[in-house]
Amino acid sequence: LSCTDDMGNLKSSASLTVQINLPPQPGFLDVSTNASVAYEMATAYDFLAHSWRDRDADLPFKYAFGYLDRGGHRVIVRHFDLNPRTEMILPLPHPLVAGKDGDVECIVKVQDNTGAISEHLSSVTL
Repeated sequence: LSCTDDMGNLKSSASLTVQINLPPQPGFLDVSTNASVAYEMATAYDFLAHSWRDRDADLPFKYAFGYLDRGGHRVIVRHFDLNPRTEMILPLPHPLVAGKDGDVECIVKVQDNTGAISEHLSSVTL
């Protein structure tokens, strides 16, 4: 912004820098089980979000976990919490939603301390 009086004698200027908050930069979602044979709606899976970063260091992160249901809708099982790990039982996969028969798309949402959110999907074969 720049201003000059009507006589052209006085000049003034000001500037403003606006920095936009970016969401956390993608990391990974690892989904695993200790079971030797996994069954839908019976086997517990461990979810671990790791290696997420934030350019502005807007820490701490909060994590939410879930999966895509048979209709392709997001179902969040564990809402935002500071713990990057959770455990859940996964539903029966739907062949039209999954990449192949037996796959379930698992979700992690990562939120920084200003509210910006990133999401990552990871396929798990049941």
